[in-house]
Amino acid sequence: LGGSVGGDYVTVMANAGGIIQMTNKTVTSILGYNRNELEGKNLKSLMPQPWSNRHMTYLKTYVRRGDDQIKLKPTRVVGLHRLGFGLAVRLSVMKASGVGEDAMFMGVLQTIKTSPKTCRLWVLPSGSIACADVTFCATFGFHPLELVGVRLSRLLTRPP
Repeated sequence: LGGSVGGDYVTVMANAGGIIQMTNKTVTSILGYNRNELEGKNLKSLMPQPWSNRHMTYLKTYVRRGDDQIKLKPTRVVGLHRLGFGLAVRLSVMKASGVGEDAMFMGVLQTIKTSPKTCRLWVLPSGSIACADVTFCATFGFHPLELVGVRLSRLLTRPP
């Protein structure tokens, strides 16, 4: 994931169950949601499979362990736009308050800028597509949800 970090960021507050409590207004311009639209939804809606399930496993493990320290240094991950497009972002997470089941977490997503001539397609080790960015979909004429689960080899095969 190349590129530089952009200036805009989304801040998300979630409880120990992964339920979003609040976001900042930048969630509209970056992820396509109205500011209050994500409140009460699971964090899984902000990332494609299989990362969304893994994220919930990490959160449950942390809560079960009762560890008082959690801090994820900025890590490159794939975010998910409301319309199904993938976004290259940097994610930082820290515990904001509480312990165990009462813990609250703050996550900050910051977009990773890329050249407008760059298309991104996230492919899993199995060869199936997790998601594509808006540039890929616009360039090749796909709706982002058409690509989820499709084997990459199918896109690379020439029609008869």
